[in-house]
Amino acid sequence: FCGIFFGLGVASKWIGLYSGAGLAFLFFLTLYNRLREKRLAEAALEAGADDPDGYLKRVLHAFGPAAIRTLIAAAAFFIVIPLAIYVASYVPILLAREGNYTLGSLWEFQTFMFNYHSFLTATHPFSSQWWSWPFNVRPIWYYAGSGLPAGKAASIAAFGNVAVWWGGLISSVWLMVTSAKRRIGADPGKLVVLVALASGFLPWVLVTRATFIYHYFACVPFIILAAVYLIRYLEKRFPRFKYAVLGYLILVAAVFAFFYPAMSGMTVPAWYAHLQELLPSWGFYLQ
Repeated sequence: FCGIFFGLGVASKWIGLYSGAGLAFLFFLTLYNRLREKRLAEAALEAGADDPDGYLKRVLHAFGPAAIRTLIAAAAFFIVIPLAIYVASYVPILLAREGNYTLGSLWEFQTFMFNYHSFLTATHPFSSQWWSWPFNVRPIWYYAGSGLPAGKAASIAAFGNVAVWWGGLISSVWLMVTSAKRRIGADPGKLVVLVALASGFLPWVLVTRATFIYHYFACVPFIILAAVYLIRYLEKRFPRFKYAVLGYLILVAAVFAFFYPAMSGMTVPAWYAHLQELLPSWGFYLQ
């Protein structure tokens, strides 16, 4: 199922490949750790270590066959199946063209998309740099109401809940620092969160064309998980912190409700519209 959804994701948008790179990193890291276990078992046996139940020998002899089976399964689930889904996703458009569905025509689409994104020089008034996304600096504006009564405004913009994004940013930094101090691979769950954040965010550092805040949305589930790790840590150290967590959840809901008009196109009084422009760069409404 993971391979199927990976294929669906990449067929929808190429950024799914970024997540695939993160999965590949975790996979080969795990394979490397199994190889280290095998070498440690081999060294222990050569040193004459006791192995009354045969555990070390099982580790030594099981690695090869298990690694081969795992690699074959990974190739089937994460290469063959996603590739088949991706190719199949082009059936409607290629059948609608004159001529047959050929691998050559499929390749033309890939090269066109790659060249378009590689050499695009167009600008956009609501584009933003990758480093600004976690800070929620520049929302992208889609719509402003027209023909409204005097003193009314309406808008649709894409941006993040500041309580979630800023809290998640602090939590992500905390998670990176604490994981680095305690050996990053010591907690597999934290490693998954950090790799997911890195694979979803860092590739955009290399992109030179105009980019937008919505490219960061794929990271939001993982900054939330980072916040959960920080909350759990604080709850263990400060038992009464659970009340602060409840307050934080209420704050998240209140922030969503407050900014809902700017995300939905709801018509509001102009004075309320101005209240929602929390930062100078938040231009939600036409003046």
